[in-house]
Amino acid sequence: MARLDLKLENVVLREYEISGAPVTIGRLPDNTIQVDTLSVSGHHARIVAEGNSFVLYDEDSTNGTYVNGQKVSRAALVNGDTIHVGRHILSFSDTPQTAAPPLEVVTSEAGPPPVFGGSSNKPLGTLMVLSGKTDKQEYKLTSDETVIGRNENAQVRLLRWFAPKIATIIYRRDGKYFIAESASPELVRVNSEVVFGERELAAGDTILVDEISLAFNLQS
Repeated sequence: MARLDLKLENVVLREYEISGAPVTIGRLPDNTIQVDTLSVSGHHARIVAEGNSFVLYDEDSTNGTYVNGQKVSRAALVNGDTIHVGRHILSFSDTPQTAAPPLEVVTSEAGPPPVFGGSSNKPLGTLMVLSGKTDKQEYKLTSDETVIGRNENAQVRLLRWFAPKIATIIYRRDGKYFIAESASPELVRVNSEVVFGERELAAGDTILVDEISLAFNLQS
């Protein structure tokens, strides 16, 4: 059975089971999955069954649809894919109930043993405050999601009294870091360019969020 988990700030908001019927995603209430935020288009994307697969289509959305960090117009989904619409995440899982094949043992004379759980030597993202008021001067981005805002649970807390509770979120996927567009009227900029949808961060980037200037770097 295939399923979509709708998440925000790493919290599962709702689970949806999908089968043969088309699934629509968007801001308006007539969608199968309503994501009521201005960063999501009225009819943002849809998922349809094609043969034995589920295929995601972007519906000419304003801010784009992303699968595993890549902007797509069409993508065949596989188990474990992560879909981003605005600041929300849809985790796709598809685990067919089939018997496991017999274990095949293959021997090799050379080569390192397999590494499970991903590489431990991927660089760690850091943020250094260049200007503005925050609760710290430097941050290590150890979580898959780093919230920047005035919310008391934000990993990067903005201390300006009228700062938004959630200004933006930095996501970590496959060792790379991505910053989402603004969750408030104040635009998020990277190197003076406004962020729409998502943008991958590179070492040396300068981020401007709600009068806070931050330097992004990678630490080995």
